[in-house]
Amino acid sequence: MTKTPPPEQSKKLGIVNQALIFIEKVGNKLPDPITLFFYLSIAVILISAIANLTNLSVVHPATQETIKAVSLFTPEGIRRI
Repeated sequence: MTKTPPPEQSKKLGIVNQALIFIEKVGNKLPDPITLFFYLSIAVILISAIANLTNLSVVHPATQETIKAVSLFTPEGIRRI
């Protein structure tokens, strides 16, 4: 008795499956979540310090109040964190 080979599955994947495979590959290359949190926290602290040094400010659209950037890299900023 001979076995017939199973029908070949289509090697052509849909666009959704290709996107999911891409997301999985990229996600597997990311570091641990705690490491990501640490890096992003440092980035926010540095960006706030740069914004403070450049005197960055914006106007609140509802109250028309000027809001200035505050550095998180100062003792007061660390207390805010």
